Amino acid sequence: SRQLWDNSFLIPLSALSIAAYLSFCARPAAWKLWAAGMGMVTMVLTHLMSAAVVGPILAHALWFHRPYLRAHAATVLSIAAFAGLLLWPYVTFLRAAGALDVPVPEFSPWKGWWFPFLGGELFSFYGVEYFFGESWFSSGVRGIPDGMVLMLGVLTWAALPFVWFGMVSAARAVRDGFNTSGAPRDVDFHMAVIACAAVAAQVMLNGAMKAYGHPHYFNASWIFYFYFFWRALGSQWAGHVTRPV
Repeated sequence: SRQLWDNSFLIPLSALSIAAYLSFCARPAAWKLWAAGMGMVTMVLTHLMSAAVVGPILAHALWFHRPYLRAHAATVLSIAAFAGLLLWPYVTFLRAAGALDVPVPEFSPWKGWWFPFLGGELFSFYGVEYFFGESWFSSGVRGIPDGMVLMLGVLTWAALPFVWFGMVSAARAVRDGFNTSGAPRDVDFHMAVIACAAVAAQVMLNGAMKAYGHPHYFNASWIFYFYFFWRALGSQWAGHVTRPV
């Protein structure tokens, strides 16, 4: 499957990068900034779809951590210089090969704009026919009707509305953090800000490039969809839904 190729490395790299950066948000330290920076550089070297993750993290750092970045300018410049040294051969090669002037394919002009809202498929059987074909529910096992397998698979589609609910919950947390006087700006608030910004960046990237349909387009941003899913399951509303009888 196309999942088993280079950009699959984005799955662990994005998780490590955001974990290091959130740890920096909680207790700033130079080594954490280095860890997050090198994680993001490695993501860019793996695949440029990581821009939807790297961009929001950098924007967040410039907005929320300007005092620290100014006070530790030597560390910031060192990370930037080392990152530039690592990226320069790759960027030079891409420019020489014309790879940065990727023509936008003649696909649907609108599907790319809403495809990022289907990230919940990562936690369900939604779209599983991409990997196993249209007849994926044909188990071939005596005593297990194909219809039952299909029904159980469809039930897992509930992951999608859970992710949407998590998005709404995160957006409310961001709104409250900016608008409410004295509202706590803890690590969860910062994760909510970055996650919402990453989805917005994913929408812009996929929409502009008319990229949709392939699950590996979520390899870089999957960690944010997992955050939305986790946030929904941990909410008071989800507690009422999922509490055992």
